[in-house]
Amino acid sequence: ARGGQDEPTPVPSPQAAMQSTATLAPTRPPVAAEPECTDPAGCVRIGPEEPVEIGYLQYLSGPGAELGTTAVHGIEMAVEAKEHILGHPIRLVGEDSGCEPDTGMRAADALASNPRILAAIGPTCAGAIHAATERMCAENIPMVSPSSAAPELTGPERPPEFHCFLRTSSHEALFTEAAAQFALSLGARRVATIQDTNPLSERLVNLFSRQFEELGGQIVAQEGLGPDSPDYAPIMERIAEREPHLISYPLYVDQGVEITLHARAIPQLRDVGLMGADGMFTRVYPAAAGEAAVGTFLSAPDVAAVGPAYFEFLTRYEEIYGEPPRAPFHAPAHDAAMMIFAAIERVSVQLDDGSLLVGRQALLEALFATRNLEGVTGNLSCTRNGDCGNPSTAIYEIVSPDPDHWHPGVSPDNNPRKVWP
Repeated sequence: ARGGQDEPTPVPSPQAAMQSTATLAPTRPPVAAEPECTDPAGCVRIGPEEPVEIGYLQYLSGPGAELGTTAVHGIEMAVEAKEHILGHPIRLVGEDSGCEPDTGMRAADALASNPRILAAIGPTCAGAIHAATERMCAENIPMVSPSSAAPELTGPERPPEFHCFLRTSSHEALFTEAAAQFALSLGARRVATIQDTNPLSERLVNLFSRQFEELGGQIVAQEGLGPDSPDYAPIMERIAEREPHLISYPLYVDQGVEITLHARAIPQLRDVGLMGADGMFTRVYPAAAGEAAVGTFLSAPDVAAVGPAYFEFLTRYEEIYGEPPRAPFHAPAHDAAMMIFAAIERVSVQLDDGSLLVGRQALLEALFATRNLEGVTGNLSCTRNGDCGNPSTAIYEIVSPDPDHWHPGVSPDNNPRKVWP
């Protein structure tokens, strides 16, 4: 087991266990006639000239749109790198899942109604994932999320209706533990928290608060934003009265900007530490908050832990899209797509006419059997409950408000600059 995670699901055969899924390809020769589908979940037949269709469910409109858009860019880069699966082009079919149950369900309905979709990447955030996952799993369509980090999604007690869910992202608990340890390393013993109404923000705050207190810190204020046009000034004034050393606010960009600006406008809070999370890890944040953002901290995946492949991937990203990634989910989304492509190759039956026959249950089992798949975030191996990513979290400091100077890394010249660990 890795890092205390569940033991991996056994691979289908001893031969498969000895090989990296990055290089596995079907060893069966093409068959002359279409075999009968014996897969208990049914099969998808892909004609000789037809594409392999992969779906995605991402947050593509509203204040968090950059999170989903950046993930889609990572998926597109995976398609560009792969080009074909067993001679068939790859077609992406995308839906805006938003970050709420209703939008997640509508997006999942749209994908699940397409009988040609083999698997889907997403959703982006926890607000949409429960409804979407239940809908997709009911159709035995695997889902691999690059960003949904709620621990219960891959926990040992997860409900059976989540049986098709995997992820290449890390647990929320890893992000919050890193944030709690970093806060104490700054000498902060009194922390105030601010959360949004969405489930992800609430869980991040609760996990952080518990971990911070277990380490000896004190939560001196807990504030929540209202659902409609929150009045930030009274919230920040109440926090100022509690004299915190640091404010933790795992919010999305628009709300994070408002908190930062209000905090720096109150004399009692001008020297208080400010710490957001990966929902604010985008160049839009310093561009909108200006000089007030300088010196604030953000937790996000550790770019130093993934090796040179990640930096090569970043360079290619900038060449294609003309700018660095604006949010942190580009790389895990790319790896989610590559994981799906490799699994399809493993289970597809090739027919003499060039058609493919893909068993849905076989595809799901192949995804869970992923071992040592080389990705830009490191090597991917899945546990029996679908954790496939490499957990790595760092804390970054914004050193410039210039959006053209957004290049995360460990060098003093990077912005944001990694400061922990």
